[in-house]
Amino acid sequence: MKLTKMTIAALFSAGLLSLGACTENDAEEAGEEVSEAVEETKEGVKDAVDEAGNEVEDLCEETKENMDAEDEDC
Repeated sequence: MKLTKMTIAALFSAGLLSLGACTENDAEEAGEEVSEAVEETKEGVKDAVDEAGNEVEDLCEETKENMDAEDEDC
């Protein structure tokens, strides 16, 4: 089977377009995964900060209690 230059160019162009579409989908999926990872990280950091704050408050209240402070709230 003999292919003309126009046929080869058309097949090459179609291949490039399909490759570009595949790459675009892959990039979109990767972007979504990055967004999800960022959100999970934000939630994890928020939880860690909240937990650390609670621990500091507990330690403050325990210290005041051990010192027989009138006001044990922090």
